[in-house]
Amino acid sequence: MDIEFSGHHHRAAYFHVVYIAYRPTLRMFASRAFLAVALASLYLAYQMNLAPDRTLPLLAAGRLMWHIVALLIFFLLLAEPFLAPVYVAIRLWRDPSVHVEWQGRVNTRGITFSASSRNILWDSFREMILEPDGIILKTGAAGFLSLPRDFFHSDSDWQRFCKLAETKVHLNASPGKTPGLRK
Repeated sequence: MDIEFSGHHHRAAYFHVVYIAYRPTLRMFASRAFLAVALASLYLAYQMNLAPDRTLPLLAAGRLMWHIVALLIFFLLLAEPFLAPVYVAIRLWRDPSVHVEWQGRVNTRGITFSASSRNILWDSFREMILEPDGIILKTGAAGFLSLPRDFFHSDSDWQRFCKLAETKVHLNASPGKTPGLRK
């Protein structure tokens, strides 16, 4: 029961897949927000009580540069988990192996790529994210494999692949789930 696939990754779809694979968890974002609020509180307390130029008003020109730098640091602290997947996508997209035609077959043992005869067993995958336009199979904290729906020759092949993947890998998201923070 081999299911064959072949196709090329498209830039926009690949960037979307990388974002979904690396998007921050709700817990990560909450801890970052808590850290940013704590640091902002400490910064404000310092500026109001301990700063050498505390005789100046809080929004004086002499203090304004410090406020701008502090705001940029707080923004980067909160935005970094959302910016990191973009950086990773750009770096991965530059890899020539992403641009070649991906061919292979899927069976009950795993996924085999034709060009390299590389076989990835189902046990290697820790998580599966099912999207309407493809499947993302995560191999760990940093690795993933994306197989878009258009890689498969027919809808029946796609459905068989989805059912096989669901039985072999833990399903993490429901089909059609909108991107955003995951739990």
